Formats: sequence, C-alpha cells, structure tokens
Amino acid sequence: LRFYAFNPLSWPRTDIAELPYEGPLPVHVVDLETGTEAPSQIVRLNEAVYVKGRQYLRVQVSQVPPVGYKVFEVRPGAGAVAAGGPQAAGNVIENDRYHIEVSEHGSITSLIEKTSTNREFASTIDGRAINDLGAGTGTVKVENAGPVSVTLKAVSATPVPHVTRVTLFRGSRRIDVRNEITGNFTDLQSWAFSFALSSPDVWHEEVGAVIRAKLVANGGHYW
Repeated sequence: LRFYAFNPLSWPRTDIAELPYEGPLPVHVVDLETGTEAPSQIVRLNEAVYVKGRQYLRVQVSQVPPVGYKVFEVRPGAGAVAAGGPQAAGNVIENDRYHIEVSEHGSITSLIEKTSTNREFASTIDGRAINDLGAGTGTVKVENAGPVSVTLKAVSATPVPHVTRVTLFRGSRRIDVRNEITGNFTDLQSWAFSFALSSPDVWHEEVGAVIRAKLVANGGHYW
C-alpha cells in the first residue's frame, strides 16, 4: 500500500498526513525517497470532520518539496520506536515546545512555551481562560497517544453540552483545538480566549482572506 503527500505551498513542508486504514496491524511507514521510516501511529478519530470511529494511520511526513510530493509505503510489522514524541499524563500534554494543561470542561488553563524561557501564555480574564465556554464540570482523558501526536478529550454538559479536543504534534508549533457543541441551547453563549499578552495583534482567516481584527481607521480590515 502506497500513498503520496502533496505540498501546494511554495516552501518545503513537514506536517501530518492521515490515511484511512483498516488493514492488518502492526504496520510501519517508509519514505521511499530517503528509505527512512516516518513516525506513525493508529488513531480512531471521532470529530465531525471525519468518518466517526474510523481507523486512520497518522504519519509525520517530512520535507515535502514546494509544489511537489513524496511517496510513502505502508509495510507490515512494527517499526522502530520513534523517541521524542509528545506525551500525556492526566490533564497535561506536552511536546518539545509546549506544556499544556486542560480543564475538565475543555479550557486551556496553562500554556507554557518551553522555547521562550518557559513563558506562560495562558491568562484568566473575567474568570475565563483560553478556549473557555464558561464554568462547568466534566471529564478529561487521553483519547489518542503515540509517537506522532497526543490528544486530550474533554466532555462537559455545562454551560451547554460540548466536546473539546486539544492535540499536540511531534516537532510542530501547531496546537490543534477542536470544539463541538453537542446539544441545543437558547441563551447567548460565547467562547473566551484569554492570553497573557499586553498588546495582542489578532488576525483570523476567512474564505480567501486573512483579516486583521481591527477597524480600518486603526489599521485593520473592519469598517
């Protein structure tokens, strides 16, 4: 079984590829250009953007050339143990860049960047932390863990039923946060993102544009 990872960008890219896989286990993945093993793990992904409960092979694909591709082969048998992957313990996940603590209702109460002299980027403003829907109870547990990524899943019924997943990846600056509202509600709800930044400059992505969250009069893109 072979697959290719395509990079549409104009610079070399190292990222994660996910291949639907229901074949025999264990397996490992080889980069056919270099002949080296690519770190991989089996995950079952239940987010709405996936086929729920389906098994995927998650692979770290390295140095895919600009506007180009690499071919990988899935081979039978266990591969080498890839050291240096992300770790999880209780409500804490970390990799070589971040140390993150997730509350039982899915908010990020601590976000320490290890490469910036262990700077704490999480704050509490008006009683809310990062990715905070509001006070509530729930449960948090490790959903997927391996040499490529680790995910904490928080399930809470308050203030509205919701599921939050926070994922860290091997050798990556990305912090993947996925929220799903799983029940109806009638009152106004909001998520808060409280960062320990004195003068933040916020940009967000829309279809076909990256927008600065300020009025035009202040150098932004909103009228």
